[in-house]
Amino acid sequence: QQQDSNSSASSKFLDEEAMLAASTFPISPEDLIATTKNMLDKGLEDNPEFLSDDFQFVAPVVGPLTKERFIKAVSGFGLTDGFPDLQFNFHHFRVDPFEPNRVWFTSRMVGTNTGQMGPFAPTDTRVMKGPEAYSMTFTEEGLCSKLTLGYVIDREIGNTGGLGGTHPVRLDGTMTSKHGM
Repeated sequence: QQQDSNSSASSKFLDEEAMLAASTFPISPEDLIATTKNMLDKGLEDNPEFLSDDFQFVAPVVGPLTKERFIKAVSGFGLTDGFPDLQFNFHHFRVDPFEPNRVWFTSRMVGTNTGQMGPFAPTDTRVMKGPEAYSMTFTEEGLCSKLTLGYVIDREIGNTGGLGGTHPVRLDGTMTSKHGM
């Protein structure tokens, strides 16, 4: 739903508060953000009961993946094994006024590849990703029906050359960098 441009002093700014107040989605924005944080903290891949049967994972060059394919892919990837000091640094949680069942948030992931990741030996490379947009969309029952990630907001920040998701990790196990991709 688009806001009527005559309803505010300027047509450049959306009245987010009014749009969210008019929402008929049964979960409040505060509860939806709390649910998002809880699911992220506990891990979607370890808790398939958090995901709806029609769940989809969507990234810039991956997906959509079904619930089953997502769980299989993520649980076998070994990201936290390869990066034992991994910090996602999630922040800036907000509910989308156009889609009041969707929470957007940002990640500034950092970590050092000091552990084995699948068949790949550690490289001791420190990865500092730029800000990356994530979102989780929910059913009325509070299950996650879609997860999006990998959308880099500013490709000049960090040392991944603007790559998001797990793209800083090459297929040969080496890490990309801003100067040597």
